[in-house]
Amino acid sequence: MALAPEHMKNKGLGRDFWLYRSGQLVSIVGDSCGMIALSWWILEATGSAAKMSSIIAPAMFARVILAPLLAPLGDRLRRKNLIIAGDLWRGVLYLGLAAMAASGAFQLWLILSLYMLSGAGSALFSAGASGIVPSLVSRDDLQLAMQRTEAVNSVGQILGGAAGGLLVTAIGVPGALLLDSLSYFAAAAASRAIKADTMPTGVPAGGSALKNWAREFSGGVSAMGRVPVMLGIGIVAAFINFAFAPIAIGLPVLVKELRNMPPWYLGAMESALSVGAILGSFAVGRLTRRLGADKLMVGGIMLLGVYLALLPVAPDRLAPLLIMLLLGSTMSVVNIPLNVRCTAAMPDNYRARMGGAMGFLCGVMAPLGVAAAGAAIAAFGLPYTFLISGIAAAALGPLLLLVPDFRQFLRLSEQEADGYFLRRYPSAFR
Repeated sequence: MALAPEHMKNKGLGRDFWLYRSGQLVSIVGDSCGMIALSWWILEATGSAAKMSSIIAPAMFARVILAPLLAPLGDRLRRKNLIIAGDLWRGVLYLGLAAMAASGAFQLWLILSLYMLSGAGSALFSAGASGIVPSLVSRDDLQLAMQRTEAVNSVGQILGGAAGGLLVTAIGVPGALLLDSLSYFAAAAASRAIKADTMPTGVPAGGSALKNWAREFSGGVSAMGRVPVMLGIGIVAAFINFAFAPIAIGLPVLVKELRNMPPWYLGAMESALSVGAILGSFAVGRLTRRLGADKLMVGGIMLLGVYLALLPVAPDRLAPLLIMLLLGSTMSVVNIPLNVRCTAAMPDNYRARMGGAMGFLCGVMAPLGVAAAGAAIAAFGLPYTFLISGIAAAALGPLLLLVPDFRQFLRLSEQEADGYFLRRYPSAFR
């Protein structure tokens, strides 16, 4: 496992970590603005949840497919360079969307094309980002780095939600999309200033690039398939993500069509979700020690289903914001312990590939869920769609207890998780 040098211990998370996170903070703010603007633009032009899902679902599917295909690059090339390339690519494409919005040229096929192409940039970014943090901090600081990452992401989403809603209300869609584009360029500049060597360890030399890519891609998929706890969690997570997919298009519909509220309220809901995520990231350590990460994950998923079902029927303006706050905090409590253990448990020269394969498995059902949600909202309405989705999600949570080694893996300390997959399943990495 490639980690930052020993001299970084006891010196905080370090310059490189905060350079990386500050750059991504800027891009998260911009991206939140861009997503609110894009959703509002589509609903304003079409008034249709089904049309919105016809853009979001294919783009999500492209991102899910490309992530494992590009993931082997993260185990062969400098991860910093992949992150920079992904940010620059997305910045250019969102600049194109901003130009379209400014000119009043609403072409559904062109918006879909640009948004789908941005998925390639996201997949390239993910190939580098999935394994870079252990190269920037010491082993002892890995859990703290993951907690700070979750908190920084949430701060960005808070600021982005508030800024996005206010920008769309005050100056319209083009300004928010332009901010999104510029934020990617700023993030690329921050990542370029990182001094740490982010080259993966254990990189094989020589051979055909195509053969190396094919071998590494299949190796990552094979390794994940031979680690039963990862495979089992990924399968259950795929169906949970299908159940939660309606929220991706449901929030703009809830605000604009069901409640007839302005864009700033959509931004407030996004911000409430992120405030909750920050609160959850600070509470997760104590809750994990008291209850155990396995119980937190199962119980948290069941609670998320309840919150989803209640969201469309919550009264007045305050109750939906409170539910979004609870959603965000519970998501952090569910995700952080799992992410920390998986990151530590994977061998460094497999981390990006296995992470890409896991991301594909967890996310492959989400585009189908978004497409189904668009049709369901159009046919049955938002409250009924969210009710069924919430019940399904709550019912799926306990299935994690059937995954082999689930309890044992989630109960590992951070130190025990380090290199765990190689020790527990050595044949998966031969």
